[in-house]
Amino acid sequence: MAVIEIKPDTRLEIEDVLYGVSKLDTPDLDAFVDKVLALRANRIMPGLSPQEAELLKKINRSLPQKTLLRLLDLNEKRKSETLSTAEMEELNAITEALEQLNIERVQNLGFLAGIKGIPVRELMQQLGIQPKPYA
Repeated sequence: MAVIEIKPDTRLEIEDVLYGVSKLDTPDLDAFVDKVLALRANRIMPGLSPQEAELLKKINRSLPQKTLLRLLDLNEKRKSETLSTAEMEELNAITEALEQLNIERVQNLGFLAGIKGIPVRELMQQLGIQPKPYA
């Protein structure tokens, strides 16, 4: 298992770090994830400007995990034809929010690709950005 050096002479197993991260409340977890994504982006493409880093943050934005799980649950109910009217409205609202995120993601990819002067697909490949699995 990989080990992370926190400070000189302070090393933790990745599982220990993940355990600590799992105890963060949602806003702190989101902030932590943003910082990790910025760190990763900086390694892949060093020297990102603050504007480029902000665009990457927006590109990597997602619905909260709880909402994604609810979406899966509602889709299962829809498939089994056990969805109530209120649940159908909730499913539509979540779907619309997800579609809006995807629109913003594509727009921000376009903005970043324009700044870099490269096609969007090439940018995605350089950054290791994959299409969202639920998109």
